[in-house]
Amino acid sequence: MAGNKLNSFRITVILVVFVMLCYVDWSPSAKQRSRRSPLSTRSTTIYNSCQNNGDIGVSFNDGPTETTSSILEILKDNNVKATFHLDSSNIKDTNKDIVKAIVNDGHLIGLKLASTLKLEQLKGLGINEIKEELEKEAKIIMDATGVNPKFIRLPSDLDKNENYLKAIDELGFILTDSVIDLSEKKNVDEFVKLYEEKLKKDYNKDTKTYPKFIDNNQDGLENLTEAWKKIITLFENYNAKPVTLDVCTGVKDKYRTENVSNNKSDSKSGANPKMITSFGSLILSIIIALYFFY
Repeated sequence: MAGNKLNSFRITVILVVFVMLCYVDWSPSAKQRSRRSPLSTRSTTIYNSCQNNGDIGVSFNDGPTETTSSILEILKDNNVKATFHLDSSNIKDTNKDIVKAIVNDGHLIGLKLASTLKLEQLKGLGINEIKEELEKEAKIIMDATGVNPKFIRLPSDLDKNENYLKAIDELGFILTDSVIDLSEKKNVDEFVKLYEEKLKKDYNKDTKTYPKFIDNNQDGLENLTEAWKKIITLFENYNAKPVTLDVCTGVKDKYRTENVSNNKSDSKSGANPKMITSFGSLILSIIIALYFFY
């Protein structure tokens, strides 16, 4: 009889453990899956293409500059929305009207890390120092625009720095890169040729495969404004459509909330009650089994 009770107890414990294991969600959340890099153990995704066939993530970095107004005029005339990664050090009282115009025209505001520190000094910063620098620059942009930037661009090589990737992730930024870069001085025809070659390379009418990359344009670069008068006419030829980076990546919230770090902490701590409840339920089940079979 005692043997039967022992066997029944063991079966009960196995069933309880099985049920609890089924209850716990071992798979990563949708957000975690989307942010996991297939080539690395880090969790920060660096976007360089759009999710929808034919979408082109158009972005201008380091504004506002003396050419920003003319770029805005071209985009407005062609009903194109883009992302402007602003350099906080370029925002002055004398150009805040241009910054406001970017927002009022419906463009997305992003951040370009533009510290006064040299690149080697930036590479040596710790995570907390990086966070302070990013939030300081984001606040300058937010004070000028009324929005808290979420999309971010980093200087060369910093997107490989684990401290920056961790800080960006914890602060709720979205990091993007580009597969076509118009940031070196060229004449108008060279700019247009470079862009069209990329559009043509990614276009296949037979398979209905269309370009869906993210670009990088250096705001303030000579000849870029004139080049975009021609570039903007190319999209239709390759069944492509310029979009802002939130549309390109499918990110739901295009700006951060001011307490994004606190929200992340809350979400992590919010998982603990579930773990405690699950563990408590398991212990309670074992106690009940012991009570009935012994």
